[in-house]
Amino acid sequence: TKTNTVTTAVTSSQPPPFLFLFCSIILLLRGEERSKKRICVIGGGASGMFAASIAAKTVQEEGLECEVVVLEGGRKLMTKVEISGGGRCNVMHDATMALPQILSSYPRGQRELHGLYAKHFTPQDMKSWFTSRGVALKTEQDGRMFPITDSSQTIMDVIQQEAQKWNVDVQLGCKVFDSIILATGSSPSGHDIASQLGLNMVNPIPSLFTLELKQQVKDVDGILHGLAGLSVPFARITFRYKVPNRKKKQSITQEGPLLLTHHGLSGPAALRLSAFAARELADVNYNCDLSINWCTSFGTTEEVEDALWTYKSTASPKRFVSSVCPLGNHANSKQPPQEEQQSSSSSTTPPLIPKRLWNAL
Repeated sequence: TKTNTVTTAVTSSQPPPFLFLFCSIILLLRGEERSKKRICVIGGGASGMFAASIAAKTVQEEGLECEVVVLEGGRKLMTKVEISGGGRCNVMHDATMALPQILSSYPRGQRELHGLYAKHFTPQDMKSWFTSRGVALKTEQDGRMFPITDSSQTIMDVIQQEAQKWNVDVQLGCKVFDSIILATGSSPSGHDIASQLGLNMVNPIPSLFTLELKQQVKDVDGILHGLAGLSVPFARITFRYKVPNRKKKQSITQEGPLLLTHHGLSGPAALRLSAFAARELADVNYNCDLSINWCTSFGTTEEVEDALWTYKSTASPKRFVSSVCPLGNHANSKQPPQEEQQSSSSSTTPPLIPKRLWNAL
C-alpha cells in the first residue's frame, strides 16, 4: 500500500474538523474581554475556512471586536475539496440516519463525536447550513451526500462566500495573533507546530489510501495485470490479521464499488478498508493478504459453486462459460438468471463479474 495521506490527531480520536473547530471557537470566545482581538486560522482547507467563518460570525453577533485571519501556504484554497469524491465532493453522510449509525461510519473517535453531534452541530445542522445557502444536496445509495451539481466547485464557492460575508481575511505572512486554530490537515508543518506547543501527539499513520497489489497487478504475470480501469459496482474486500495472544485471526471487511488501477485497488471499498484498518495495516508494515469477494450476492463459496454446476448441467456451452460469467447480477439467488442461458448478446441481466475480469480469473 502507498499513500500521500496522513491522519493527524492531537488526541486519541479523530473528530470531524467542522464540529471540533466549531465547538473550540465557542469555548475560545466565552469570557473574552471586549478589546480588539485577532484569531488566526492556519490552513485554508475546508475545516479552516469553515471554522474561520463560524468564528467571524460568532464574534460579530456577540458584538466583539475581533479580526479573523486565515493563513494558507498554498496558492489555492480548499484544494482537497476540489478533488474529493472524484471532483464531486461527498460533503457529508446521510443526515436522516440515526446518530449511532452515523457514528459507526467513523473508524475512530465515536465516543468523542457523540457529544459534538448531539449537542453542538448535528448532521441536520450541517445539511441545513448548505441548503439554507442555496446548495441542494442529494443522497446516493451508499449514504454519501453530494451537491446536485456534482461539482466540488459548488461547495468551495459557498464556503468562500460565507467567509467573505463575515469579512474573513485570507492572507500570508502575518505572525502575531492572540489565538490560533490549527487546521493544516496532512501537512507535516501542523505536526511540528503542535509539538512545539507541547500538545500530546498520536503517532500519525496513513489512512484513506489506495491499495498496491504488487504480485497480482504490477507484475506482468499477475492475474489482475492489464485490467486497469475496470470497475465492479459492488465487491467485498477483507483483511485478516493476527492479534497477539489469540489463536484465531481477526478480520476487517468493507463493501462497495471497487476499481482496478495500474497499481492495485481503489474505489470506496478499498478506501474505507484503509481507513477502518489503518492501524492494523501499519502494524504489518502493509505486507499482507487480502481476499476479494466478487460475488457478494451469494452468501458462501459453496453457493457460487452450486450455481456454476447447476448452470453447467443445464444448457450452457463450455466456451460460453469460459468467456462470460454466467452468474447474473441478482441478490440472494443460488442459480443464474434464465436470460443468460441463451447467449451473452441476448442477456438482459449483466454478469456479476465483468468479462475481462472473468477471463483473467
